Amino acid sequence: HTADMAQSVSRVRAGKNFFCEAMQVLGFKVLLTEGNFIHVAFGPQSQAVHAALDGHVLYRASFDHQSLAGYTRFSVAPEELMARVVNLIKKSMKKNL
Repeated sequence: HTADMAQSVSRVRAGKNFFCEAMQVLGFKVLLTEGNFIHVAFGPQSQAVHAALDGHVLYRASFDHQSLAGYTRFSVAPEELMARVVNLIKKSMKKNL
């Protein structure tokens, strides 16, 4: 099922690129990875973002190791799923304005 797997990888990469670009446009720092996840630093918006995501998105909100302090880890998925996460994050920012 090589073709099916390649198509799945392509969808996940597109979702990863979409999410990364959206986070950068919103002004958040992104640590790129070669894996199926991304680290995002929400800075002063962290509390509002995490409140908006709570109960809607499974992700790792924080890390104990100082090299990742302040970063949140998201597993990536196809663009249509990552767009839902982006929309929740955008809504949290509007509430803070």
